[in-house]
Amino acid sequence: MRYFTIGSTDNLEVIGHYPQMKSMLTYNPDGENSFRKVRWNEFADFVPQYKVEIHPEANVTNFLERSPLPFGFLIDEHFLEVLKSHKLPDYRAYKVEIFHNNKSLEYYWFHFVFDMWHYLEKDLSRVIVYQKISGKTLTEHSFVSRDNLASLKKSLNFEKGMQIKEVVFDESAAEFDLLAITDFFHIPLISQRLKDNLHLAGLNGFETQEYGRIKFL
Repeated sequence: MRYFTIGSTDNLEVIGHYPQMKSMLTYNPDGENSFRKVRWNEFADFVPQYKVEIHPEANVTNFLERSPLPFGFLIDEHFLEVLKSHKLPDYRAYKVEIFHNNKSLEYYWFHFVFDMWHYLEKDLSRVIVYQKISGKTLTEHSFVSRDNLASLKKSLNFEKGMQIKEVVFDESAAEFDLLAITDFFHIPLISQRLKDNLHLAGLNGFETQEYGRIKFL
């Protein structure tokens, strides 16, 4: 099974203007129901508030740049309908307020939770610590636990970085058309089938790239 990263495009032929999003509109982003109160690994018990404006010279696309949303997708109803026709992990699609040239548009913050650790082959999955200047690998580590990775991340400094060498999942994870490498990396991945169907539906605003560091046993 082939999987692909997905994110917003900066292709001006598609979005018309960079950046595509202009600004947050007036409201308290740190308020009680702000999107900033939502954690990446759980669902909120409230409706998150998010209000943003598309730049007046930018094109309206099905998939929008999500900044400053920390995770998930900012999508319209057409994109959401294609997603819903595939095998997905648990998700919430929160309606959000998007404006373009004073017109209100219907969009959703698509937030999904994929329990990577339930499917992860921890001993076979590896990360490397590398020297930022040279790119030289310094050490290699397995995905022992969340706490282990957290300790490893805390040991980093301005000279050292951490990246994935390979993630190995149990084959049952391949039933999903949408999954994610989570915790310290937050890499959403879509299946070949979902990628193809998004393009067949003529949806725009996103880019994909094959992710070669994932395996299924």
